[in-house]
Amino acid sequence: MCAATHRTIWDCARESAEQTRTEPPSETLLSAVNQPDRHCVISSDTSRNRILLFPGSFNPPHRGHAALLNAILSSLSRSLNIRGAIIFPHDDEQLKRRAREDISRFSFDKAQRISLWAESSSFPKNDTWLYNDCRDSLTRLQKQMLRNLKKQRVKLCFLLLVGPDWVTRQATYDPGQWNCTEAITSDISRPVDFRFQHTLGQLPGCSPWSFHFVGETLDVATTANCQGEGFRGGSGCGNFASLMSLADSVSSLGVCEWSLVLWTCLTLRRPIRQYYFKPSDRNATITSPSSSDIRKAIQNSLTQGRLPNDSELEDALSPGLLLGYVQKITIVSTDSNPYPAISNEK
Repeated sequence: MCAATHRTIWDCARESAEQTRTEPPSETLLSAVNQPDRHCVISSDTSRNRILLFPGSFNPPHRGHAALLNAILSSLSRSLNIRGAIIFPHDDEQLKRRAREDISRFSFDKAQRISLWAESSSFPKNDTWLYNDCRDSLTRLQKQMLRNLKKQRVKLCFLLLVGPDWVTRQATYDPGQWNCTEAITSDISRPVDFRFQHTLGQLPGCSPWSFHFVGETLDVATTANCQGEGFRGGSGCGNFASLMSLADSVSSLGVCEWSLVLWTCLTLRRPIRQYYFKPSDRNATITSPSSSDIRKAIQNSLTQGRLPNDSELEDALSPGLLLGYVQKITIVSTDSNPYPAISNEK
C-alpha cells in the first residue's frame, strides 16, 4: 500500500492499476518520485488531494483543448491541490456510434488521438497521464485509488475538467457520471455564456457564485481556507467591490483582476456537486475551432481531391502527424448521402 509521505499520485495509480489489472502510468510520470518537491506528491495534511480528469472525444485534439488543460494546471495546481491530470479519449466504439448516426462524421482511432496529444509540444507530459484503456477500466482504477487512500486517511477526489459547453445557464453536466463530485471549466479557449462584464450569471439549480483569490502566478498570497477546500489566495471569499480593490493593488504588475480569482458554486439539492470557473484574462483568450471544424476542413479538402494545407490544420495538435493520418483516409460515396463522406476504417 502506498504511503502518503513523499509518494506521488502516480505511485498510487500504479499500485491501483496492478490491483485492477489495468494499464499503469507512464515511466515519465512514475519517475516523479525522485522529485518530492513537486505538486504530484500526495499529502494527508491537506483537506483534499485532487486528480484532474479530462475526458473527451478529441477527434482530433486541438490547441483549445491543450490551452484549457494547461491553464488549470499552471494556475490552480497548488491552490486546489491538483496532483496530476488524466486525459481520457473516448473509446472507439463511442465515436463509431456517432459516425453511424451521422454519415458525414468520421473518427480517428483512440491510439491516433492519444499520439496526437503525446507528440504535441503543448502536452504537459510531466503532469498528465494519457489513459489508453477503456472506460470500464478507468472506473475500476478510480474506485481502487479512492479505497486505497481512504485506508490511509488520505482524502482524494477526481475533479472533472470540461469545456464551456458542458456548464451553461441552460444546463450543467453532472460530474458524478465520471465518479467526480466537482467540475471545473474556463473560458481560455471558448467563451462561456454566464460571464458578464463584472459578474457571473447563476447556473441552474446552483447557489450564486462566490469567489476566492488565488495567487499561483503572483507572490501575493498566503494560504486561506474557504469552505474547507484549501484554497491558496489573498483574502478567501469576497464580493466584487473587494475584487476591484485587489485589482487596484496589483495594477502596477499589469495583471487583470480576473486572473486572480477562482469562482465556485454548489448545487442546491443532493447529490451536492461543486462547480469551479477559472476566468481568463480576455486579452489572453485564444480563439480555437472545434474538432468538428477541423474534420470539416479535412473532409472538404479530400472531396476536392487534395490533402488539407497547413492553414487548415494549424489549430490541431501535432498537425504533421495528423496529416499522416489523413493520408490514410478514403472517400466513401453512398446513395443515401448526396455529398461524399470519408472513412478512417482500417
